[in-house]
Amino acid sequence: MFPIYFEQHPSLLHCRRVESQQFGVNDYMQLQLLLAQEQAQRQQAALRKAYEKQQQEQRRLDRAMYKLRVMAEIQRRHEEEELAIQAYYATKRQQQRQRWLIQQQKQQEYLRRKQHQEEEENYYQAMIEAHLKEQYALNDMLQKSSKSVQHPQPVSVKSYYHEESDDESDSDTEDRLKALVKLVFDHQEEEKEQEADDGQQQTMTIDDFVDYISKKAQDLDGSEQEETIDEENKDDHEEDDNEHTEEDMMDFEFVQNDESDSMDEESEEEEDEEEDMPVLVKSTDSVRNLVNSLIEESNDDDTSDKEITFQDPIKLAKLDALNRIEQELKEVRQKHEDHILHGTLSFPQVTQIDRAISPETLSASSAENREFLGYEDQIMKLLLKLDTIESDGDEEIRSKRKTLVKQAEDMLHTLDEFKQKEWERVSCSSQSDHSEDDF
Repeated sequence: MFPIYFEQHPSLLHCRRVESQQFGVNDYMQLQLLLAQEQAQRQQAALRKAYEKQQQEQRRLDRAMYKLRVMAEIQRRHEEEELAIQAYYATKRQQQRQRWLIQQQKQQEYLRRKQHQEEEENYYQAMIEAHLKEQYALNDMLQKSSKSVQHPQPVSVKSYYHEESDDESDSDTEDRLKALVKLVFDHQEEEKEQEADDGQQQTMTIDDFVDYISKKAQDLDGSEQEETIDEENKDDHEEDDNEHTEEDMMDFEFVQNDESDSMDEESEEEEDEEEDMPVLVKSTDSVRNLVNSLIEESNDDDTSDKEITFQDPIKLAKLDALNRIEQELKEVRQKHEDHILHGTLSFPQVTQIDRAISPETLSASSAENREFLGYEDQIMKLLLKLDTIESDGDEEIRSKRKTLVKQAEDMLHTLDEFKQKEWERVSCSSQSDHSEDDF
């Protein structure tokens, strides 16, 4: 094999020698300084990036904590509203229970007075019948004595004895008649004294009393037939009273059922709201998932590196509650008001004495009444929710709350006017019916 030789160009060797001869110690020192500066700049950039990342993570945590505080405040407001509504329903049930007990007491007192009156009437009727029987016997004796006077018999000791006995019997009959007159008319005078204080004592002669007794005797002939009619009427009255009591019980039970239905509807609405609430309100087992979700949401919201000013969570919760109540008022009004105001209400039958100028309560005895009461109940619940919101000097919350309260009160005023008109309509129709019955 032949040997291989490499030739190197002389110009390249000369350049390398020149370059190695140009760098000195100062140049190497400057190079070291430049490298140190570059390293310092890179370290500062790394620290800056780490600080920015730390600040970004801190902002994310701050956003998550802020959302958590807002959620907790919203949940606290929901609990306050629920407690206020429960207290309202408890008070309402207690008032209805008291009214029902008072109504039952009045009904029982009315039945007792009626029974006592019927017993007194029966007692006096029996006394009059007994006295009339005695009077019939006395009249027979008087007629026999008058016949004996018209057809006199020969005077004898026996006839003289009979005349004396007849005189004595006449005096006895007169005494008995006077006692009977006193007994009968004392009762009449007592009734007149109760009606008017200026009652005067009445007197009656024997002839007038005989006429009175004859009329009573004629009335007694038809009294037996009237007694059967009275008993039937009494049974009918008792059935009516029982029906009234049963209707009162049904009304009270129906009101309770209506309240339970409204409470069930309210619980269903709250369950729907709870479904819309965050995970914290639904369960406490998934705290880590909640934190992760809040941090992820804060990552999505982190679009700029500027500091974000957070509002007061209490104010945000109040504004959220006001917006929610405003929306509920609109929905309730659109759903019920037009339909209710174009309908009719029914009221229980009330006597002319017990009839009031305005209706105190409205029983849930018909579908229209139930819808009316439910609509009124929903407005009252929204007013109770507004009562739990305090402005605390915030003008925005105060003005918005004032507007919503005015709107709810106007809705209730409209319902009261409609109920008053329906009450007047039913009262006028019932009065006309009573007048036709009287004629």
